[in-house]
Amino acid sequence: MGLGDRGKNQVKKGSPSGLFTRTEPNTTEIQTSSDTKIQNTINTEIQESLPEKNDQRKMYNISRSLSERLRKYAFDERRKEVDIVREALDEYLKKQGY
Repeated sequence: MGLGDRGKNQVKKGSPSGLFTRTEPNTTEIQTSSDTKIQNTINTEIQESLPEKNDQRKMYNISRSLSERLRKYAFDERRKEVDIVREALDEYLKKQGY
């Protein structure tokens, strides 16, 4: 959904209230015979790739009562549920020899 001609004219003139001020950084206007186009500059520097996450997503169903107990425990301890589950599963698997 665009601004329409009225909104575009307000952007060009600059609104006294600041409502129609530009927010895009590094933009240049290109004038053509019928309309104005905005062209963003492109960062061509080589960027480092994001590090790969070692986490894997797993989904399991648990009973409502277990879910409620976990939620209350996490709230009381001010911890994330996922951290509690990871720690508990790690301890369980270590006890099993894995």
